[in-house]
Amino acid sequence: MDKPDSYVSSAISRGSVPRCDTMARMADVCGYSLALVPRDAVPPDALVIDPPPREG
Repeated sequence: MDKPDSYVSSAISRGSVPRCDTMARMADVCGYSLALVPRDAVPPDALVIDPPPREG
């Protein structure tokens, strides 16, 4: 990604959230793809990141 090893951890510790294009590059470097699929089609071995609970 042409970023130092500490890029992700330092960005997150500052409260920054990586953009989708950055996440896609990070996934690619690790041999993964970033994809959106319907909930009922998520493979059992997929990494799922649930949204935060809704306020209200």
